[in-house]
Amino acid sequence: GALLLWLAWRSWHAVLAEQAAQVQATPGLGSSFAATFALTLSNPATILSFIAIFGTMGARQSAGGLSPWPLVAGVLLGSALWWLFLSAAVARLRHRLDLRARRWVGRISALLLAGFALWQWAGLIPRD
Repeated sequence: GALLLWLAWRSWHAVLAEQAAQVQATPGLGSSFAATFALTLSNPATILSFIAIFGTMGARQSAGGLSPWPLVAGVLLGSALWWLFLSAAVARLRHRLDLRARRWVGRISALLLAGFALWQWAGLIPRD
């Protein structure tokens, strides 16, 4: 909860750039894939979720259950489509958001983060 509140505070008070940074060279397909892969693997919630899902499937597999390959294919396809959607949305909308709109996006994000932090702390209150 404290980390989320700190992130919310940082998001609320972030100084926005007036213009986008200039890119010197565009990365190749391989390095873009590697960076996206590393970003996805660095999300602990994602890793723990997949460990739980695949662990459950492994137990069912040993009991004569389903093959894990449809799940692996679904995760691969779903992840690829999600990143494609996000990249296309950012490429299409990035020039339409002025400084004021980006500030509001940051503040709404900060409020959501603070709300999640308070929700986490509210879960610590004993209920009778």
